[in-house]
Amino acid sequence: MKINQIKPTGKQVSVTIDHEVLMLEPDLVYQYHLFQDMELDESLLSRIKAENQSLYFFRLAIAKLKKPLTAHELKNFLIAEGASSPVVSEVMTKVKTRKYIDDDAYAMQYVEHKKHQAGPEKIKEDLERKGIDSAIISKTIHKIPEQQILSDLIPSKISTIKNKSKKAMMSTVRMHFITKGFSQELVDAILLRSLSAYQGDEQKLLEQAYQKALKQYGHKFDGYELNQVLIQKLYQKGFKMTDIKNIIEAHLDA
Repeated sequence: MKINQIKPTGKQVSVTIDHEVLMLEPDLVYQYHLFQDMELDESLLSRIKAENQSLYFFRLAIAKLKKPLTAHELKNFLIAEGASSPVVSEVMTKVKTRKYIDDDAYAMQYVEHKKHQAGPEKIKEDLERKGIDSAIISKTIHKIPEQQILSDLIPSKISTIKNKSKKAMMSTVRMHFITKGFSQELVDAILLRSLSAYQGDEQKLLEQAYQKALKQYGHKFDGYELNQVLIQKLYQKGFKMTDIKNIIEAHLDA
């Protein structure tokens, strides 16, 4: 077999051998000193093809790793690109040996970046989905200062909610942090300690809610029935029953 043509093409080199075109990695062309009219035997050509697969997918892996990935994610990427199992194993060994990929470091960086946006449970789920080993996840999650983080986040969140009753605000804040994966027990405890951060004017909010409900239901009901509907709607919004009855009586006396 003879090389008919060698031609650089993008990031690879097009090598035509007996009218078969191979796209080889440049390093391989230099390594084997390939040149036009060079004679190749079957054994050498098979070795070149095998090594080319390894070099090609290693180059793809390095390009992909410009964005941090876990070993699981990189492995899936290589498989999706068509790498065979032996090539995947070889490339993964190379990147791990050269510290191009490190699941311990990835988990630590991920936690550092996400710990104020999501709770330990949510972060744990994310890392599991990314294929991180459970032992790495466990030791990394354990380092999250969840109580300290919530002690900062909850009062800040409370102070932004001024258009709801205190009870409704508490429900909103509670669900916000529990949904994000923070400990329900810690959320409840810190929420109760942080109520002084609430800046809503409940009497003003109650008056606004009363007027809105009255406008919506005043033409449908009257008398006792209307009062019961108003009480129900205002109570659902988290206002205290005594405050609701007081405002209804105040408007009846007006």
